[in-house]
Amino acid sequence: LTYRNGQHLHQYATVKNTMQALVAAADREFLRDAYHILAHSGSTHESFENLIEPWTTRTPQAGCPPPHVWGCSKMALLIRSMVVMEYGGRGGLDPDQRELRLFNAIPAGWAKPGQRAAVDEAITEFGTMDASLTFRADGADLAVKSDFHTPPARLVLRVPYWAEFQRLESAGGSVSNGWIFLPAGTKSARVFFRERSPARAEAAV
Repeated sequence: LTYRNGQHLHQYATVKNTMQALVAAADREFLRDAYHILAHSGSTHESFENLIEPWTTRTPQAGCPPPHVWGCSKMALLIRSMVVMEYGGRGGLDPDQRELRLFNAIPAGWAKPGQRAAVDEAITEFGTMDASLTFRADGADLAVKSDFHTPPARLVLRVPYWAEFQRLESAGGSVSNGWIFLPAGTKSARVFFRERSPARAEAAV
């Protein structure tokens, strides 16, 4: 995290805390921090390393121009993890327990009826897949097309912090503590939820 013999912190270390929030199912905190990070990136979301003066322009001091490759790679992983993320199995030591998490942090602004969040030909450690989440007034429809060479232990969805879960329609699916668990071969699922009021959404986190 540091450079110059521990004198300074790399600014992109913020991404590490943000990713911890995602893993901990604190999607509200993740989204807040992720949008702050994007707001303080360049016009093409490139990452700076340091030497940007606060509350001024985004012009770096001499000798430290963007993009910063390692910082940009972390930002790319941050955005990818919002919609697809491999997780579990002791970091891969137990591959048969690895799961594939989909749509881990969905902003409420995305969830308007008829809108669709999707990934196409996503490359994962299990193989490639297409996945989409199409929103309805009373929930969302998941569609998955996978070409797994090694299927994950299961597919997992997160009930957004701003939503109150009602029911799930999917063969072999189950729900526990805000997590929706689906068999690896799932092709579709219907999730029913309703949007919480702002006050109730705040109380739920």
